[in-house]
Amino acid sequence: MALVGLLVCSTPAQAGDPVIVDRVIAVVNDQIILQSDLAKEMGLDPRVIELQKTPTASAAAKRDEIRDELLQRLIDRDLVLSEARRFGLEVGPADERRALQSLAKENGFASIKELESAVLASGSFESWEAYLVDLRRSILEAQVLQYLAPGRVTDAQVREFYRKMSRGEDARVRVVRLEYRTANESPEERDVAFQRAQAASKRLRTGADPSSIDDDSEAGPSEFEVGRGDIQPVLEDRIVAAKAGQIVGPVSTGRGYVVLKVLEQMDADVLPFEEAKDRIRQQLEFEAQMKAREELMEKLRSRAHLDIRI
Repeated sequence: MALVGLLVCSTPAQAGDPVIVDRVIAVVNDQIILQSDLAKEMGLDPRVIELQKTPTASAAAKRDEIRDELLQRLIDRDLVLSEARRFGLEVGPADERRALQSLAKENGFASIKELESAVLASGSFESWEAYLVDLRRSILEAQVLQYLAPGRVTDAQVREFYRKMSRGEDARVRVVRLEYRTANESPEERDVAFQRAQAASKRLRTGADPSSIDDDSEAGPSEFEVGRGDIQPVLEDRIVAAKAGQIVGPVSTGRGYVVLKVLEQMDADVLPFEEAKDRIRQQLEFEAQMKAREELMEKLRSRAHLDIRI
């Protein structure tokens, strides 16, 4: 496709003298980015608006840094939108309406009509349709990134992050443990061990002293303190959630079964896992999405035809 580097017109006062009204500053595959596109982005950036209040040399240098950043953002956008065309992704009326309703609610407007009035009053867009074009482009970009760079996080990753985060905290739990081991992994041996552990659990729940109950350890029931991250998650979850006096188990350990009586909870300033997990997942998903997006953009840039003219 032939590309014109300068867009010109002639003024009535000086017919025949070309006047530059716009110019191509970047070519991204078969798409072009105009100076006016970048100027629009800079006009909306609050950092640029703030720098304009202090026209110093340092402010000018900072403005150039922001300009380069915004140009790269425009290039990335075109690369992502080219992927949308490749995969046949489109933004439908329902997608647009959901986005408008969400934007209206987030910005405290009672309706989409109020949002429209605010957009037009801001002067940032020539018309409501121009705003919708920009919105549809943003929705499409988000759809592509969600499709190609989802940044998924597993439950195990959330759990491991919590364990690392809480390890070393002052929270400790004092427990008594009874162990019921198996000589081998046969179903018969495991059944015997489970029955003994279950019987011990019932006796503890009726108030029996742990020292009066036999187990398979050499010294009998053992009392110890456990902290977050010290033991298997399957045990940690139940111990941390239990109150003093409660019985946990029988719990399978791979070598048999254990039964524990919680003697004391020594709390620390860290949220229980059930309260913290949603926040942790959001943080990990955000980080995973940022990493996946950067990896995707590096891949798209490496195979694209880029011609930057600024």
